[in-house]
Amino acid sequence: MDTSTAYELLKLRLGMSTDVMSERLLHLLDATIHMLDDEKGIEVNMDNPLMLEFIVSYSAWLYEHKSESAGMPRYLQAELRNLYLHNKKERV
Repeated sequence: MDTSTAYELLKLRLGMSTDVMSERLLHLLDATIHMLDDEKGIEVNMDNPLMLEFIVSYSAWLYEHKSESAGMPRYLQAELRNLYLHNKKERV
């Protein structure tokens, strides 16, 4: 799978039926993927349904809570921790 699947799932999650916000949503997906890969050291595999669900959920949370400073919700923290434990990149 590629980001187009994640994009369509994100639109469904947010209840959007048009592509008016496509640039913003694609940016959030890209930022989430880079955060996982570069910052957290998690190898991104879009064929993994758990990882795809986290990417969509986290991107939706970023979109919906862009002005809040409360921090990441616990359910996303738990999902991220599980991804980190099970999908950590091999460092050379």
